[in-house]
Amino acid sequence: MAITTSKTLPSLPEEVGASWLTKVLNLPITKVEQTDIILDASAGKVYITASYDDDSGAEQTLYLCVKGGFNPQIMTMPDYVQLLRVLYTREIKFFQNIAPELRNVNVPKAYWAGVDPGQFQAIVILEDLSKEHTFGDCSKTMTLEQVKVGVSQLAGLHSSKFNISSGSEEYSWMTNVYDFAIMQMTEPWEVVILADNRPPFPEQWKDKVKMQAVIKKHFATRDPRYLGLVHGDPHAGNTFLDKSGNPSFLDFQTAHISSIFHDLTYFLIGALTVEDRRAHEMEVLEHYLSKLHRFGGPALSKDDESVQFEYKKNMLSGIGWCLTPYEMQREYKVRAMCERYVAAMVDHNTIDIIESAPDAKA
Repeated sequence: MAITTSKTLPSLPEEVGASWLTKVLNLPITKVEQTDIILDASAGKVYITASYDDDSGAEQTLYLCVKGGFNPQIMTMPDYVQLLRVLYTREIKFFQNIAPELRNVNVPKAYWAGVDPGQFQAIVILEDLSKEHTFGDCSKTMTLEQVKVGVSQLAGLHSSKFNISSGSEEYSWMTNVYDFAIMQMTEPWEVVILADNRPPFPEQWKDKVKMQAVIKKHFATRDPRYLGLVHGDPHAGNTFLDKSGNPSFLDFQTAHISSIFHDLTYFLIGALTVEDRRAHEMEVLEHYLSKLHRFGGPALSKDDESVQFEYKKNMLSGIGWCLTPYEMQREYKVRAMCERYVAAMVDHNTIDIIESAPDAKA
């Protein structure tokens, strides 16, 4: 896979054609059919069936998903455009530098990736997973067994790059984009939390200054013993399922180094019904920890006080959904996810736990 900088990257779906694909894939593309276009998400996706003649003259077919900033409405939102630029570029670097080294985890195949900072566009060309897989829907929940498979995938990801640091030369580019993104998303608090058309939130959330302080403290007090490579946004809508219904993860725009419990709580809370989460979350936690150790990560116990603290503290992982505008995700999805995350934060008294925890050491 190549990564380039170019000011000829498409910015609209109709610009993704045979001539551009020929150039970036280094294949003589003769025919392109756009089979689907999805723009109502943080990144747009153009699904393409492309044909080319191989060296013997036989026609070959590629099924592609071209992902990038293709929605002008989103790309001109003043509160989010800088954030989106960071996210698009991060995913490209993930597929170039990280994906080839992963083990015990399935990731989509990438054919090409390119970025142009001046144009504010970044594109990755992936395999079209829809030919052999279905996709998760975050508005719907998963079974307990599906969630166990999902956290096993996360354990593989985390164990592959556990205890790495962005302070090293190899991972210096892997700065924490998640914290920056969330703090950017808190700015229009009155619109995303207090407005009448938003989901119901606890009374204490009405205080923007208080909640911003809680979020900042959560970020500043991560336990360094549990840091590693995380997906950052592993909700059910960012999964692809094989024919047996087993989920794996896609969309690595927010991959970074953080607490592994961020990914764990974010996925299991968002993927289970509130009732199933309450009944089985310790079972899922134990399953995840066993897989983490089996795949080469540390041996941790769900009964360890620091593990329980990190688990409860990271219920705040779902705050991003509570801050997501309907222009970026459909309202019914935001409402479904907020119900699950808010319930988990209330159940585990997450806000008070973070407020009462010791401040980060200077």
